[in-house]
Amino acid sequence: MNRRALLSAFASASTLGLGGCLDQNTIGSGRSDAGDTRSANHRPEKPVRCRGDPISASREVTDSPGYEDNIEYFPSNRTVRFVATMSGDGPESFETMPFEQWGSIESAEVGLEKVREVTEKRLETDDFGSGMGDAPGFFNGDMAITLSVATRVEDDETVTPSLSLSKLADNAPKSANVTVSLDGDEYSRTVPVYAEHVRVGAL
Repeated sequence: MNRRALLSAFASASTLGLGGCLDQNTIGSGRSDAGDTRSANHRPEKPVRCRGDPISASREVTDSPGYEDNIEYFPSNRTVRFVATMSGDGPESFETMPFEQWGSIESAEVGLEKVREVTEKRLETDDFGSGMGDAPGFFNGDMAITLSVATRVEDDETVTPSLSLSKLADNAPKSANVTVSLDGDEYSRTVPVYAEHVRVGAL
């Protein structure tokens, strides 16, 4: 897991939940990592649960010596220490989270990669956004996966998405059954997948 993912999820979980973490908005041409932009967007339609066949995914993580991989695992008390800030000389400050919280975030990240891959193949297009955050209406700290289509408004011109919300929801997996392990300790859960239509630009 990259340091940005851990920081975004840890900070959000410590305040108002994980909504909007790692949103990767795609409008018109493939996927791009745009940071947290979902809060600035308007949702013309409510998010819906995806309805496609579920998928499974797994990842084994080995904690390398030092912090080149951004983390250090302490199996004695099942905590994960990660780099919070970096300087030119290396790590500057650290944060710690329970293994289960790490597993929840990591499983969403692993599930997101697989869900996006599978959905692109099923639809034969990558013209949709993807991200991780709270499931709509829930703030329990367990991250969900959200896929999105976007209507873009620029200079009074409206560009509608080439992919409909219903088609995205019909084809994207409804969930990802994910198992992740860190130095042999395993964490498994079912990560729900949602689809939404966002309006980017002038409201």
